[in-house]
Amino acid sequence: ILSNSIIVVNEDTGAYKYIDYENLLSYAATSSSIEANGLDVEGQITSAIVAVSSTDLPTMYYTGGHGETMLSDAFQKAVSKQNIILKNLNMYTSTEIPEDCDVLFLNGPIYDLSEEDTALVKEYMENGGHVIVMLANSEEEMPNLDSLLSYYGVIRHPGIVVESTGYYLGTYRTYLLPKVGYYMSITRVFSDGLTVILPMTQGLTKVDDV
Repeated sequence: ILSNSIIVVNEDTGAYKYIDYENLLSYAATSSSIEANGLDVEGQITSAIVAVSSTDLPTMYYTGGHGETMLSDAFQKAVSKQNIILKNLNMYTSTEIPEDCDVLFLNGPIYDLSEEDTALVKEYMENGGHVIVMLANSEEEMPNLDSLLSYYGVIRHPGIVVESTGYYLGTYRTYLLPKVGYYMSITRVFSDGLTVILPMTQGLTKVDDV
């Protein structure tokens, strides 16, 4: 246990959560390094209180086996702060989606899912499972992944979106600056002066007949 770290304990149940001192700091990137620029004590302690007070924390499984992008440390810390348990699921060695899977996360696969993988994910979806799919740029054909997206009502288009109307970063026409609906709960956080940048984005079309 590092100095200045915190342990939050529920004395009734014995549940506890350890908060590493480094997680109490917030960081910002400079031109040459990443430096601490503030504190996140209240947020981390609030998260820990919720964690030790809850009896059933959600679990997110992130898939492997299709060239998925590795989860960054920043992403894993952000998910942990939301008291979501992260577990890895290698689709090539799994015969089922675990029963404790609340969310299945496919993070930018660059190779197509096998027919067996597709059947597992679709069965999970049909039984009310939640799936997040992040798309990566790949020259591979992905008919099975496309069939899953079609089940969700989305068609994926090859190539990347190039903006021409000014909604892009600097001179990079493939780094999109989308209009954000600040009234929606999922995007309200960006109303605090933050900017959404979507680099190398694929085009999507909503299917009318789902």
